[in-house]
Amino acid sequence: MVQLYAPQAYFVFHDAYRYEAHTWNDLFNDYHKVALDHHYYQTFSSQEFSQIVQNCQDYQYEAKAAKAFKMEVWFGEWSLATDNCAMWLGGFNDIGPNTPYHEC
Repeated sequence: MVQLYAPQAYFVFHDAYRYEAHTWNDLFNDYHKVALDHHYYQTFSSQEFSQIVQNCQDYQYEAKAAKAFKMEVWFGEWSLATDNCAMWLGGFNDIGPNTPYHEC
């Protein structure tokens, strides 16, 4: 439908936390202007993201895996609110039950 009514537009879909090429590579007949949205939601991760070297290694690993996909893979942290003051990311004005509260 996107290609029919807006051929200049991309169809972008999230990987649903299933970042395996075999899950998605047979979804469409045509992968022209189709992109898989892959991101970490770093604000919800238990991993410490203050280590720049580790962050770079993680992205390099994921980028190598992207070569197995038939469609483009787009990486990014789509929210600019990636700190613990981003209370609405766990639900509207709710930091969630497992998130420690910090004064913003």
